[in-house]
Amino acid sequence: MIVKEGYGALSLQTVADEAGELKSTIAYYFGDKAGLVTSLVESLIHDTNVNAVNVLGSVPEGPERVRELLKVQRQIAGAQDYWRLLFGLLPEIRKDKKLRARFAELLHWYYEIVQKSLGIWDESDESEESKLVASLVLAVLEGFALQAELAPDDYDLDARFALWETILTPYIEGLVSAK
Repeated sequence: MIVKEGYGALSLQTVADEAGELKSTIAYYFGDKAGLVTSLVESLIHDTNVNAVNVLGSVPEGPERVRELLKVQRQIAGAQDYWRLLFGLLPEIRKDKKLRARFAELLHWYYEIVQKSLGIWDESDESEESKLVASLVLAVLEGFALQAELAPDDYDLDARFALWETILTPYIEGLVSAK
């Protein structure tokens, strides 16, 4: 519904109607419109991250894991419905303090997953470098997804992820060897 009709069309009543439930039931579980959006975003990001963890869990640390992480991200970058929904919600998330705080928590969780995936996670590490790397990895993914959405006919995600791998892998190897 949000992808087709926009954020303004989202209400407890429209969700209740689509779900065949009473509005009071939807209100009980989600509270308000912000609760609906929070649950939706959490579900999207959670499912995406759990899939990444499952795929990467069996891959040994090093260049192979970087390659696998970027393969997962390449799949995510190509998920147009996911990005249309997320990009459509971002202006509303930005406006709502509660939504923005929850989204920030999800970002930190994502950063941790990326750090662990790249073999640069260290709970005792006081340096911010691994957090910055995780933020950059997410920014590249989001940037590629946005560019692919804006210019779908001539945008080669595979070529961009291949180039990104040649940049990221040696940098991660340097971080890991410096530990």
